[in-house]
Amino acid sequence: MNNLDDKKRAPSNSTLTTPISGIKKEYRVSVDRITLTADCPLEVIDGKLSRWMKETHLFIPLSSGGFKVIEDNLADTPEQVAFVEYTQFQKNRIRIDFNPNHSMTTKGGQWILSKIATLKNKKFSRCDVAFDIFNSPIIEKYRIFRPGTSSKYFLSAAGKPETIYYGAQKSEAQIRQYNKLVEQTKKRKTIPDNIKNWWRLELQLRGRKISDYPQQVKSALDNFIILGIDDRF
Repeated sequence: MNNLDDKKRAPSNSTLTTPISGIKKEYRVSVDRITLTADCPLEVIDGKLSRWMKETHLFIPLSSGGFKVIEDNLADTPEQVAFVEYTQFQKNRIRIDFNPNHSMTTKGGQWILSKIATLKNKKFSRCDVAFDIFNSPIIEKYRIFRPGTSSKYFLSAAGKPETIYYGAQKSEAQIRQYNKLVEQTKKRKTIPDNIKNWWRLELQLRGRKISDYPQQVKSALDNFIILGIDDRF
């Protein structure tokens, strides 16, 4: 686990998710998801939450006992910025799940960052590192090749891979390779005209693997190879 108390908060790298206009081929690297836990006594969060809700109206309580932080309560369809809940097996600790690339400059994003800065004994429990590859169709033929590592394919209606998982779902290191363009299109997101092909390779790191992220990233990229043009998948 990484202790965050002595670390300065880095600025949001949200600009990395949008290709530069006119570039035909490029790739971008970003931290796509962070989950952290921190000390926060129950009576403290219960007392503060009611005051926060009156002050900002940026929260949506959930039946599970947690709450969502939204980007702006004045938006017609406000999007979620973060999810906050108490940890199930650790007393007086909260879990915060958020994407540092998404909505960090909104009211809700600024609020969650300011509150994270005040929490004590912060530790990462999950960190996703994403590699976005634009306008390079050959990337569809690349695969993670590691002897002994399982893979699970999800195919399109045409029988082509759209998502591939490498490794066990609950392991400390799992890799996901997927067609980001298809995903964004299904979500009816606006796609820049200069993006014709968009794949993502995503490392989902948990527990001890987070501290070892440089080696985990290097290993994944070293094993991301093209097996053969004639391979069915």
